Amino acid sequence: MNVDHDISGCRKCFYLRLFAVIFWTVALILLSLLPVTAPGLFLFKGQDKLLHFISYLLAAWLMCRSMQLFAVGVTKTVYISVFYCFTLGALLEVIQRTYI
Repeated sequence: MNVDHDISGCRKCFYLRLFAVIFWTVALILLSLLPVTAPGLFLFKGQDKLLHFISYLLAAWLMCRSMQLFAVGVTKTVYISVFYCFTLGALLEVIQRTYI
């Protein structure tokens, strides 16, 4: 078994997962802070809440997947991911209420 190859693959996987977390975080920030100018597509009541839930669930899942490469337990990984998403959402709410 080639150890150098395993470490290289692990590094690539880590950077790919880290890129996914950063990309999705930037997308969430931009989509949350950009003003909506076009009339929205209304499908059902509460669709915006469902969209927010799915968006932050994806962010938490990406964070959990990127942290799996560290020697961190599952419970700690979930706590850190939920804390990350909660903090991001709270900061975006404060920014939206203050500046937008």
